[in-house]
Amino acid sequence: MSRNGPCRWLLGLVVMVSLATRPGAAQSENPRVMVTPTISTADASGHRLWVLLFDTSSMQAADVLRAKLVAVRWIDSTMSKDDLVSVLTVSASLKLLQNFTPNVDRVRQTVSRLNAADPDAQPPDGQDLQERDYFNNDLRFRGIRTLCSGLQSIGQKKAIVLFTVLRARPGADNQIEVRAATDACVRANTTINPIDVTDTHGPGGR
Repeated sequence: MSRNGPCRWLLGLVVMVSLATRPGAAQSENPRVMVTPTISTADASGHRLWVLLFDTSSMQAADVLRAKLVAVRWIDSTMSKDDLVSVLTVSASLKLLQNFTPNVDRVRQTVSRLNAADPDAQPPDGQDLQERDYFNNDLRFRGIRTLCSGLQSIGQKKAIVLFTVLRARPGADNQIEVRAATDACVRANTTINPIDVTDTHGPGGR
């Protein structure tokens, strides 16, 4: 474990997944049963598969509002008729809000119903800031690992668009959780594309 500057936990994970996820990468043939997006090989054929993952463990109410605006901008600028999109949140646990769908309106409606993280997503009172950040980092890594493990049964390439808050914080990374999340995403042939919802410019398109 090591102390880190702003968003190092996420950037490290993205770099490792990006380097390891490539055509020909090994994929698991034993999908785990989880509440994650599912689709048959036939239905996925010819489509791009996107997963919109909202890291509500990092967000306050104002951040959630910004995340919704940024996500709608992403939907309007990126989602096409050939895309299948699912929507999830990660806080105390991973929650599937919308399975893969080509329906743009349904995706927008799902995003519009997003709320801030549940109180259960916060560690007990009395813990200092570093302990709280360590706790929330672990939740993110475990949620990403759970998601990618569930995506392993879908053979083709997937992309996770992670809406999060990249504030400076003194937390430490749990390298065991980082490695487990990275390995799961590599096996699932899944990339991670973070979007900082505090960036007022938002995503720039494809």
